[in-house]
Amino acid sequence: MEIPENVKIIDWPTSTMWFDECGILCSISKNYTPVSVEENQHWYDAWYKLANGKKLCIMVDISEASQIHPASVEFISRNLPDLVKAQAMISDSIKTRFVSNLVLGFKPPKFPMRMFTREADARQWLIKYI
Repeated sequence: MEIPENVKIIDWPTSTMWFDECGILCSISKNYTPVSVEENQHWYDAWYKLANGKKLCIMVDISEASQIHPASVEFISRNLPDLVKAQAMISDSIKTRFVSNLVLGFKPPKFPMRMFTREADARQWLIKYI
């Protein structure tokens, strides 16, 4: 996923983000994973503030993401439904897609979520939830 020109960049240790013209929160994950409940809570609070308390449609490029910590999986499955309408994940890595689908199989989200290899396909699917 490419960062477009003329967007406000939100740069966190976990990801680089921006809102696109449709209001989708686009995110490129970095090789960083919160490992404690406290750290997960910090990023959850920051996301809540960023979203102004509204649920977001999120498109995340997880190609460079690090492996998710078990504490993060539990925290995300409990708390992310409060912030997310739908989430499209993009990866060109077979390994990343395999691991992500495995995690999703054990902890299915309480909101629509799909894996994609192409950004255009992810955006097209996500737009119907806006």
